[in-house]
Amino acid sequence: MKCRTLSTLSRNVIMNKEKLALYLSIAGAATSGLAKAQVEYFDFDPDLELQGNLEFINIDVDRDSIDDFVLITEDTLVAAISGSYDVGRVRGGGYFNLENDFVGSQPGSYDYVSMLEMMDAIGPSQNFLNGGTFAMAIDGANPFNEPWNGGAVDKYLGFRFEIGDSTHFGWMRLDISADAKSVIVKDLAYSLRADYPIAAGAMSLSSKEWSISSYLKLTKDEIWIAIPEGKGKATLNVLDAKGAHILKQELEEGDTRLQAPQEVGVYSIELHCDGQVFRQKWLRRPE
Repeated sequence: MKCRTLSTLSRNVIMNKEKLALYLSIAGAATSGLAKAQVEYFDFDPDLELQGNLEFINIDVDRDSIDDFVLITEDTLVAAISGSYDVGRVRGGGYFNLENDFVGSQPGSYDYVSMLEMMDAIGPSQNFLNGGTFAMAIDGANPFNEPWNGGAVDKYLGFRFEIGDSTHFGWMRLDISADAKSVIVKDLAYSLRADYPIAAGAMSLSSKEWSISSYLKLTKDEIWIAIPEGKGKATLNVLDAKGAHILKQELEEGDTRLQAPQEVGVYSIELHCDGQVFRQKWLRRPE
């Protein structure tokens, strides 16, 4: 049986400095309730891909040469009296450290890793497990209640881990196949402030687990906005370096994805929601 291991993030991972600068070029917030960006972000380029029976990836989140988490896939036939069962399963947890955990739940005696949506809170108020199952399929069906069953695209895993004697919270963005036999890890981020919450997909921190700064995410080609229920309508403004409006968009509750400006330059992104204003500088670099 052949296994593959990645002992650190540096193997098969190329840090894209331009994306890092793009994602973390956060200006000061307009309201005192927001803190400065204190988030470490990593983009996996190419994405980490994992599949096969008892294949695994070890992930060193903070690149200190000590592995923090492990993800494992299973793809096997289980013999039974009546024949055999085709089983796929994805599981994972802290790697040789009982203080490194995933957000999860324990219905009955089963440990399940929670599937988070963008902007779900990850912090001291969540329940954490040292390890558990993401998804499980038997002959293509899901007889149990793992949260990632049926497949997932651009969903989030919440985690906490230790740096020295302090605890830090973070997220990973994953795809999991419907047959529970493969995983793609796209990116991750964690709070540089000890014991401080972060929202899934967020690139900045605030004094609250929910903050207007967490509603907005900038990628290479898109502007993602996710307005939670109960927050009402919002307005997004995109201005160029001279202050001219490039885009003004009224937003409803829910998820919205807009095309990002294509011209190289410095832009200002303004999001007005729930009586707050969040402003962020955004640098569009050459391809």
